Amino acid sequence: MNKCKKYDVSLIKVGKLDEELHFGAFGRFWWKSRDNILYPIRLEMKTLVTLNKTHFIITVVKGTSVAAFQPGYICEANGITSSVYDTPSGAINFLYHILFSSKTRFSGPLICGFNDKEINKRILDDIPFQPFTIMVGNLQIFIGMIGVSDQENLGYVGPGYLSSFIYRVGEEKIRTLFVQQIHQRHCSVALYQDERIKLKYSGKNPVEVWKEVWKKIEVLQNWDGKTLFGINHEKTQNLVNILRTPSCTINEWNNEIMMTQLYKQHLYKFTPASIPWYEFLLNWKEYKCNIIELYSALENIYPEEYQFKEREFRAWKALLRSVGCTNITPFDKDKSDKEFWTKAENPIDDKHVLIYLYENNFLDMSLPDDNPNPIVNKFWSCFNESLKVNKKGIDGKRRILSIIADDFSYEEIRTNLLVAPTTIFDARKYARLNGPGAKQIEKPIRTVAKLSQEKLEQFSIFFEDKANVIMSSYKSDAKTQLPVLYLKNTKKALWEKFQETYPNGLKRTTFYCQLEGNRYQYREDMGGLCAICNTYGYEVFGYLKNLIQKEVSLMEIQNNFIQRAENLQRYLKKSYEQKFTISENGTTRHDPCINHCLLYAFGTCDKLHTQICNECQELFTFFNDLKKIIGLDSLDDLKIYEEKLIYYLSHQTRKVYLNSQFNATILELDEKGAIFLVDYKMKILPQTARETKQDFYGKKGWSLHSVLVYTKSSNSQIRIEAFDHWSCDAKQDAWFTASSLHGVIEVLDKKPEWISIISDNGPHYHNSELMIILSYWKEWYDIKVNKWVFLEAGEAKTSIDSHHAQISQSIKRRVKLGFEIRNGENIQEAIEDIAGIRVAHLEPDRDNENKENKVKTIPGISNYFEWRWPEEEGLDGCIQARALPHIGEWKTFTPNQISNWAKAGMHMPQPQISLHTTSKSSWKIPMPHSSNIGVKRLKVKQLQEELENRGIMTNEKENRAGMIEILENEIAKEMQTKKIEEKSDICKSNSNVSAFPLLCGWALKHNQKYGKKGSGKRIAPQVIALLERFFLDGNVHKNRRMNGHNMRDKLVEKQENGELARDIEIPEVTSINNWIARFAAKSKKDLSEQAIAGF
Repeated sequence: MNKCKKYDVSLIKVGKLDEELHFGAFGRFWWKSRDNILYPIRLEMKTLVTLNKTHFIITVVKGTSVAAFQPGYICEANGITSSVYDTPSGAINFLYHILFSSKTRFSGPLICGFNDKEINKRILDDIPFQPFTIMVGNLQIFIGMIGVSDQENLGYVGPGYLSSFIYRVGEEKIRTLFVQQIHQRHCSVALYQDERIKLKYSGKNPVEVWKEVWKKIEVLQNWDGKTLFGINHEKTQNLVNILRTPSCTINEWNNEIMMTQLYKQHLYKFTPASIPWYEFLLNWKEYKCNIIELYSALENIYPEEYQFKEREFRAWKALLRSVGCTNITPFDKDKSDKEFWTKAENPIDDKHVLIYLYENNFLDMSLPDDNPNPIVNKFWSCFNESLKVNKKGIDGKRRILSIIADDFSYEEIRTNLLVAPTTIFDARKYARLNGPGAKQIEKPIRTVAKLSQEKLEQFSIFFEDKANVIMSSYKSDAKTQLPVLYLKNTKKALWEKFQETYPNGLKRTTFYCQLEGNRYQYREDMGGLCAICNTYGYEVFGYLKNLIQKEVSLMEIQNNFIQRAENLQRYLKKSYEQKFTISENGTTRHDPCINHCLLYAFGTCDKLHTQICNECQELFTFFNDLKKIIGLDSLDDLKIYEEKLIYYLSHQTRKVYLNSQFNATILELDEKGAIFLVDYKMKILPQTARETKQDFYGKKGWSLHSVLVYTKSSNSQIRIEAFDHWSCDAKQDAWFTASSLHGVIEVLDKKPEWISIISDNGPHYHNSELMIILSYWKEWYDIKVNKWVFLEAGEAKTSIDSHHAQISQSIKRRVKLGFEIRNGENIQEAIEDIAGIRVAHLEPDRDNENKENKVKTIPGISNYFEWRWPEEEGLDGCIQARALPHIGEWKTFTPNQISNWAKAGMHMPQPQISLHTTSKSSWKIPMPHSSNIGVKRLKVKQLQEELENRGIMTNEKENRAGMIEILENEIAKEMQTKKIEEKSDICKSNSNVSAFPLLCGWALKHNQKYGKKGSGKRIAPQVIALLERFFLDGNVHKNRRMNGHNMRDKLVEKQENGELARDIEIPEVTSINNWIARFAAKSKKDLSEQAIAGF
């Protein structure tokens, strides 16, 4: 017995069906299930109900405040209108409470009359397709639309098919809508979160597209693709079988919606839109005779000169079958092409009549153009004889047949000449390429010129520039065995820049061909390549998007701010660094645009700035706009995000400037000096060498320190020797570095008079002990140290990364060939074939016998990126440092200060070093320059002009090789003395320069709030105690092991439950990961000591 209260509900307006809403991606929300049938929630549907003697009208609208594509409900009564609610209950209960101050609650579906049979019957009228749901395990799959096809592998479903289901994905169990569709040539699966497409995958069929999904998301792998699409379900297959059989009878031909659906399914793609197909069927319906001859009947609705195609005729027959007509032709096609069809529901009587007429020769089977023509027959006979006497192939049958191939249909040629369809196809292709019956055109001989060495060098130099690529230090291309390069911009943008740099270089097609393969990769998200960019850039933008989604309720404003955040993120990572002008010698000058003036950013500019960059200023405008609309509780978080992004901006600014110092230092090279480029490779582990950095914590392996020694071999080339020292000593400190450098100096064939050193900003280099050790080099080795330049942390991608990638590839290849990496000698054998490499085993000399004599830290050492050891009068024995190369005043540390920091003094390292291997091939690179003159490609006259422009006169007897040498020398001199040119104005004049909120010197390291060594907050003891408990519990119970994210979530949970005080700060995930690494190493050490003590 139904105990639901009944209301007097009237349907004022039926509403309408919207194809995009009711049969689209969000269709499942516009149908409600009642009595195992889905009823549509029609758009603009209106119902009236009387409650407490008051008329309430409920209207269905599109969208609510939280969902733009779901049904909303508005209630009206006594001139008052409610806001849009996502349920009818919410709308009417709100208005009823306003009118009568009553808390009475009503059932929305009952108030809307969804239980009324008459209303349900009316809203089901004129529905082209009735969606339904099926169950696959616990998944409720909504079948929103079905198309049919002849493809058995798709279960005979076809284009137009749509199904969807809801499932929670990810660690956060985010509610996700999976929309599955079958298109004309492919299938797709789209993942919607908050009504926005997050991911979309495509494939040839449901099985392949779900394989693509499973590569990214490991969900629902217990079923195959067809099952998840809902194709295999019995309910779906039953409906497909119905759709593939006649869909209606003659009595339903007046239903235009249904007939249009059948027309779109069968005939729409194969016939002109102007053909009155529906009028043809209605006229036939009114015609007293049931039987028609199809060819003759169709001629009446087509133009006179219209040529029927076989596919179009088949489509007509498919349409007729689907509307209940029957083919009753009493003879086979070899007798005649005529076809007789009937509209009768029982075609047997009509068929018997035609059979009788045919058997008694009363039936005319000839078509209008079937009368034999002796001339036509003679033509086909002659042509057939011509084909027979000619040979097969391009210059035979195919050429003869090409004369008529395009003028007759496939069927006519096959019937009269008895040739295969493939032959007709080839003949038509021959006619298009060479002309009907014409002689085959001879293909031009394609001459491929080998690329000159100069052009290849230009390409190589361009893609070694860190302004264009980010070099991977551990991934390499399997084919070329060279390091992977991540392109900072699209290939099109890089081509435009290359063309501007080298106008006489590679052409566009060749440039793109050179970028083929897996070595050059374009990545939109390169946050993980640098820890600072990831922590202070990409993660912060992620937090900002979450904050916007949380605080901004209006979708239009929310989407606008998210779009601005994404544009700003892209600009800061890729476009911002292109705005600065730095000369080849590493210096910069005043820029009138305050955003782009490096001197202002580094605190040395005292000139007026008259311009401001709107793109750069967006960082500050964005936060100012956001502060106006978010709640007060989130302002503190927003301030932290802004400060972190400013630190990220300063990191990008220093990175651009410091990276330019590499080429500037190379240009300082002469025959008397050398440049050392130094770096440690990630630890090499047994058997494998291809693990990312986070896999190395707590593992044992071999350290590898590399020193690339740059020396000048000629005016245009630089020679590189790579000294690689492997060691079982895993402690990478000042004495390891000093021992390795000592080993290099001792084996150099020609000892340089001076050296400059370049490295990253790691603590194994940037430390007081090593800086003091270098002050003794003049005494120990009789070598002057010009300078040591430290590149920005996380961004020091140089040639040494390319060298390390080759080492990784060589070791990986050796392991693949079946060899093992069990000891250092195996490493040496694996990498000895690399160009310019010299390998040795090193055990460093350590000066750590007396810990009391440990070197003290030089004050502010981490803030100085350039160091030097002067020999000028009055500065003997001093060490000088400054914030950046060419920027600011030198900070001088006197011998008294140095002796105070290193009271025990320093001694020359005496490491144990094996004999270095001899390199099997040399490593040379071109001298970096921007002259863009292809000297070796110039002709004699052009060489003379270039030399005359430089004031050098030549005579006619001067040979070309001599002129090339002179010009190369002149260009080398020009590069050494070339000064920076004023940058063209790219910013707009703006009197409101005061809008720039950062002070002079804002990008210097010592002015930063974040990123300082030792400035981080310590983890509270209470938090450490909990972390230790989590760690040890995971060691005992493997199923309880937690990573940094899990531990932080657990800490937050305990703080919310009151187990941890509210004033205790929860550390970031990176801090917890670092603590895990330290505690794991300490635990292993303690266990080892306990085990030894027990012996």
